[in-house]
Amino acid sequence: MGYRMKAQYVFENIEFERGIEPKEAMGIGRRALIEKWINSVPDLKNINKYKIDKDLIINVRGDVFLSRRKIIELPEYIQFGKVIGDFWISGNGLISLRGCPRIVTGYFSCTDNNLTSLEGGPKLASHFLCYNNKKQFTEEEVRKECNIRGRIEV
Repeated sequence: MGYRMKAQYVFENIEFERGIEPKEAMGIGRRALIEKWINSVPDLKNINKYKIDKDLIINVRGDVFLSRRKIIELPEYIQFGKVIGDFWISGNGLISLRGCPRIVTGYFSCTDNNLTSLEGGPKLASHFLCYNNKKQFTEEEVRKECNIRGRIEV
C-alpha cells in the first residue's frame, strides 16, 4: 500500500568549487549583477583594473567614461568607491549622482545633465566640472559637498 521513495541527495561539495561562495559559483547574486552591468556598458568592459570589495563597492585604477550613455540614474546596486583617474558621466540626462565614486583622484565631470543636487557625488576630487545642469550650481555649493584640490567649473 505504501510507496517507496528513492532517497535524493544534493552533493554540494561536487557542485561547488571549494572555497568559493555558492552564489558566486552559480553566477547569481549582487556581485554577479554588478559584473554583468560593468560588462554591458561598452566603455566599462575594457576596464581591467577594477575590484569589487567585500562591501560590493567598485574601486577602479584608471579612467571611467560613462558620458553620453543615456544614463538617467546608475542602478541602485552600483556604488563606486575610489577611482584613481577621471570619472566622466556627462551628457546623460542624469537626475542623481547616487552611485558615483566617493573619491576621484582626477577630474569628476557631471556636466550637461538634469541635476538639481550634488548629493551622492564625490567627497574628494582633484577637479570638479558641473555646468549646464537643470540647476546652476555655485562654487560654494560644490565646496560644501566635496573637497576639491584643483579647479571647479560651474
